[in-house]
Amino acid sequence: MSLKKYLISKKAQSTLEYVIILSAIAAVTLIGVSTFKGSVQSSAESMFDTAAGRIINAGN
Repeated sequence: MSLKKYLISKKAQSTLEYVIILSAIAAVTLIGVSTFKGSVQSSAESMFDTAAGRIINAGN
């Protein structure tokens, strides 16, 4: 099968669509992680510090 016929075929079209969708999902994930990393990290640290403090003070 020639390259031109392959690129036109439905199989190649489906493969290309999946690659585009996967690339879009990866891009959105990377943007989301870089955007919300700081706020999520500070919230998680605050929750863990609170939980650790309550565990330590529970024995008193």
